[in-house]
Amino acid sequence: MLSLLQGNGAASLKQYQNISKVQVFTVPALMVPIIAKLPGVKYVSPDRPVVRHLDLTTATVGSTLANHLGWTGAGVGVAVIDSGIDITNADLKVANSSASRVVYSQDFVGGGANDFYGHGTHVAGIIGGNGANSGGRYHGIAPGVNLVNLRALDQNGGYGFPGDRRYRRSHRTEADLQYPGHQPVFGPEYL
Repeated sequence: MLSLLQGNGAASLKQYQNISKVQVFTVPALMVPIIAKLPGVKYVSPDRPVVRHLDLTTATVGSTLANHLGWTGAGVGVAVIDSGIDITNADLKVANSSASRVVYSQDFVGGGANDFYGHGTHVAGIIGGNGANSGGRYHGIAPGVNLVNLRALDQNGGYGFPGDRRYRRSHRTEADLQYPGHQPVFGPEYL
């Protein structure tokens, strides 16, 4: 079967070592319906353009109605444990202000709490974007929420701590020294 596919313009892009029955091919569009009918093929996913749908997301979870009733997340803090948050992003500022709604940041991987990968800022925008970057069209679920930035992923979206357990112990001790009585629960001072 593979030779038939390759003879008709298909090229294997990836064979997964741990999931031997899953393969990634690039094929001419005319071959997709033929491949979908082959025995053993469960699903064929054609390439499609990726577009944002945050306007649909907020309506789907009911936050549009909640926002209209005044429930915007104001006074609530949400922790984002990800690749960091870009605190200069206009969507994550207090509406019509230069003040950030990121009220606390801590870096667990080294290099600072800023987002060098982009995913954490994306997640923060879904949670609490105010729509500033899109003229109000795309806003997050709770556009008034405060954000707690806990960077646990590196600039490549990876996880873990530099070094070994000694680094983790010393980093934890450093946090306790900087914030006496430091607890993993955030109180009203961070809201």
